[in-house]
Amino acid sequence: MSNISGFKEKMLSGQILAGTFLKTPNYILVEVLAQSKLDFICIDAEHAPFDRAALDQCLAISRLKILKKFQLRYQKVSMLI
Repeated sequence: MSNISGFKEKMLSGQILAGTFLKTPNYILVEVLAQSKLDFICIDAEHAPFDRAALDQCLAISRLKILKKFQLRYQKVSMLI
C-alpha cells in the first residue's frame, strides 16, 4: 500500500491523523519529520519564507517517506516551474 492510499483510507475511515505544519525552509527538518510516525506534513510555503530552491529540497526529501500537502504562495504557473 502506498503512503497516499494509506493516508486516504485512514482519513476516510475517520481515524485520527497526526501531522504538522512546517514553516522553516530547511530540508533537514523535513528529513527528521519524515522519520517520525506522522501521517502528514504540510509545507506551508504561503505563510513562510520558502523560495523555489528550499521548496524543491523539502519536497524531494518528503517524497521519501510521507504524504505531503503544500500551499504555494505563487499563483502563476511560471513561478512553479
